[in-house]
This record gives sequence, C-alpha cells and structure tokens, in this order.
Amino acid sequence: MLIICWGCNKSGKKNVEIVALPNFIQYHKDLYRKTDNGDTLAYEKFKEAYSKESYFPILLPVCLKMADKYHYRQAYMDVYLCLWHAFNDDDKNAAIYDLTRFDPDSRQMAIYYLGEAAHSGNQQAKDILIKQYIR
Repeated sequence: MLIICWGCNKSGKKNVEIVALPNFIQYHKDLYRKTDNGDTLAYEKFKEAYSKESYFPILLPVCLKMADKYHYRQAYMDVYLCLWHAFNDDDKNAAIYDLTRFDPDSRQMAIYYLGEAAHSGNQQAKDILIKQYIR
C-alpha cells in the first residue's frame, strides 16, 4: 500500500512523493487473513492491536465471525465489548454493565452475546449479567 504526498518545494514547484507504508500494515493484513480463516492466535493479536487504538468498528465484524462461524468462546465476550464501546466510549464513568445508551435491537444483541459468553464459562460475562439483573 502506498501513500501519495504532494506539496510545493521552496521554489514553488509542485512535487509529488510516493511513500510506502510501514510493514505493520502488511502484518495486520496477514493477521486479518488468518483470522478470517479461524486462526485464534492471529485473532488475539489482531484484536490486541486494534483495541489499543480503539478501532472497535473494525473489530466487531471480525469478532462476530469468530463467534458465529468458529464458535471461539472469547469472541462472544469480545462482541459484547465492541458493542459496549460503541455506545459508551464517550462516557468515561460508564460501567461495563451499563446498557442504558443502547437502542433496543443493539441491547438485545449485546445480551445475546453476553449470554453466550457466560454459557461458555466466561466469568466476566456472568458477573455483568448478574449486575444487569440486580440493578
């Protein structure tokens, strides 16, 4: 992948420069390709890279695929977390179990994936569900 940069030099002449992006772009493409084929190690690396940058819209489809197609247990919780971030990221005081900002369909989806995560043994999902029903 290339980036084309243009500008003017000191003499006012326009110049165009083509800059190759760093290798991490190719690395992320390779991780995505492997994740797309169900590789859980690649999925965890991809998820780590993009969650650090808060790219949850990029992560959500990958998490959904890992959960629905490959039934990867952690991916169910990751779907919930991506949805939660989509609705709560602007509020630094929002609790991880807070679904009050969700629209009804997204809330139902979040609860479904949270339930699947809890059913597969994820303790964090169980704790969040308990807080949902105690509130």
